[in-house]
Amino acid sequence: MRRIPNIVTILLLFSISVRTAAESAVTAAGVEQHIRLLVKRIKESQERDGSWAYRRHEAGFTALSVLALSTAGVPEGDPAIQRGIRYLQSNFPVGKTYAAGLYSSAFQAVNAKRYRAEIKKAAEWLAGHQRTGTWNYRGRGRGDNSVTQFAMLGLKAALDSGIPVPQRVLTATAEHFRRSQNGDGGWGYIAPRPSTPSMTPAGLSSLAICGVEIEKSLELEKGPEFIGQYRKDPIVTRGIDYLVRHLDFSKPYTAYGIERVGIFYDRRLLGEVDWYLEGCREILTNRWAGSGRQCPDQFNLLFLAKGNLPLLISKVRWGAPEADNWNLRRNDARNMVRMLRRKFQQILDWQTVSLATDVAGLAKTPLMYVSGYRTCELSDAERDTMFAFVENGGTVMISPNQQDREFIQTLVRSFRRIYPGCRFDKLPDFHPLRGMYHNLYNRDLPVRVLRNGCVNKPVFVFERDFSLAFENPEPEEWARMLMANTARFAMGERPLVNRLTVVKAPDVEELKAGVNDYTDAPGELQGALTIAQIRYPGEFNPDRNAMDNFQGFLRQSLNMPTAKIARVLDLTDPELKFFPVLTMTGHDQILLSGLAKTNLKAYLTKGGFLIVDACCTRPEFDNAFRFLIRELFPGNELMRMPSDSPVYHEPFELAPEFNRPPTTQLKPRPDFLWGLRLNQRYVVVYSPWDLGCSMDNHLEENIAGIKSPSSYETMTNILSYGLSY
Repeated sequence: MRRIPNIVTILLLFSISVRTAAESAVTAAGVEQHIRLLVKRIKESQERDGSWAYRRHEAGFTALSVLALSTAGVPEGDPAIQRGIRYLQSNFPVGKTYAAGLYSSAFQAVNAKRYRAEIKKAAEWLAGHQRTGTWNYRGRGRGDNSVTQFAMLGLKAALDSGIPVPQRVLTATAEHFRRSQNGDGGWGYIAPRPSTPSMTPAGLSSLAICGVEIEKSLELEKGPEFIGQYRKDPIVTRGIDYLVRHLDFSKPYTAYGIERVGIFYDRRLLGEVDWYLEGCREILTNRWAGSGRQCPDQFNLLFLAKGNLPLLISKVRWGAPEADNWNLRRNDARNMVRMLRRKFQQILDWQTVSLATDVAGLAKTPLMYVSGYRTCELSDAERDTMFAFVENGGTVMISPNQQDREFIQTLVRSFRRIYPGCRFDKLPDFHPLRGMYHNLYNRDLPVRVLRNGCVNKPVFVFERDFSLAFENPEPEEWARMLMANTARFAMGERPLVNRLTVVKAPDVEELKAGVNDYTDAPGELQGALTIAQIRYPGEFNPDRNAMDNFQGFLRQSLNMPTAKIARVLDLTDPELKFFPVLTMTGHDQILLSGLAKTNLKAYLTKGGFLIVDACCTRPEFDNAFRFLIRELFPGNELMRMPSDSPVYHEPFELAPEFNRPPTTQLKPRPDFLWGLRLNQRYVVVYSPWDLGCSMDNHLEENIAGIKSPSSYETMTNILSYGLSY
């Protein structure tokens, strides 16, 4: 016997309804609460035998209820789901087309692999009872569009489960809906009845299941000169135009049909209307609460649960508002998400947002997608948004359309204004993206990664036309594998959020300030110590803020007067002799002219002091610097400084914390510093362990070095030695 909802549930539902209607606001929390109420009420109405009663249509109504509950996240092991499954397995709806379509959909939603036999049985029955592209209630002859759409939904469940459906069946249905479209672009219950907002989604969703797209790329069909040009399907275009003019969310059956159009064609907006938001607003007023011929609880639950999808990708609009160079491939992001849904067996969605204005919208997704052609000169606002997205943990993938050189060149210029001195390197062999889903180690991948100083930022540029690959509904294997790995890399451990979730926009200025930033530390600035960093051809300053932060640390921790900004100095500069301390770092070769070498040698022999560290603990720099010392001072070598040297004990007692990834051969030890001794004094102190990365706030897991605050303390001790001895 059907259970009547208790008075508490009714009152709670009523109170939520009144409040939501009064506020006219739709929130993620409100939707989730309403979903829980609908799940509770549907469960309470289940019969003892596992069915849901509906006037001699128990099998179909039970399948609809199981489908709705499962779509809302009720697990397979839940007692209500299990009882419903057992009932359906014992009551296959022979001769009932509606029920057969829902039967297939329900089992696919619960567990497509486990219930493959049940899905296949329903699909075979449906395929065998089609007439002239349609189905009727009993599966005995030509039918109507309402029954046909549910038959097609059942066949879609089979296709999504990897069960083949005869192409003749899909072709016949597509031909039926092409023939039966009315002059206004809509469909009626049967031809030639007038078009309705409920039957038009039936035609559109059925065409989508048959593989009919809104438009096809002429670039794919005819060649690169047709980039950005499309041939629209007139039937689908006219159908959507009709639906936009007649959107009606007042009835759950119709609203669920509109939702299928939005989802099947990957349209967040129908016209200018956010169909999910408007449908939620209607449902949360509870105008169709309770039971009845419209099955409102089940259809409302399906709408709420299916529409608020977790977001993965933001495709960004960049450039002038009227420009369209960002979207010359209209289907690429859509096909990326479709492929990932199948591969990950996970519900996913994507969105389009403005790079200039929607920082909070971008923060909802872990992955930003930039597609483009010709110039890519980002505005100040766009650069700030890009910086905030990356520094807030986001991943960016960029596809220059047709590998356009102008786009690539202007893109690099834009990024160098965000990260001065950055470059795009080939993806390293050890990069974690290679192993995030498919094993792509030891493969020559068409990917470059943004390298800023020592750090690989999560910004990837594809060297093959990645956008064009996904403009095709069936992309090549290389693109599918690379997309899967990039998506998993971006997702990481970060939970995806739904469309309605409100996310706080990252603070650009706060991110620019960084962490452990001492540049604005209080203290004396006038007439103070200024550390000079040696400039030479090549990557001489990979840790751009390290010395500025170090000077701030000295002001704050030791009350030592220091300049706010460190000086960058050529070894040929006449002012070299006025600086008591020089620093040097780098990654690879040290390319000095003959005059620069002569000046450096003279500087050290006349009482100057040099502090050096191997950035990222790179052996290439270590070898280059040791060779330079032998070249400048034949017969002299860098020697390990003994553990009783004051450099390890004054003013800090050093006990450095080493960051040592498995790829590093260097072993930590307490006497880790090396020096060059001239005239009873060390004039060079060298750390083969990186010091600057942690002081520049980017000592990542894959970089060998000394962690903060040990790096600051080590630098302080070395400087103290140089100024005191």
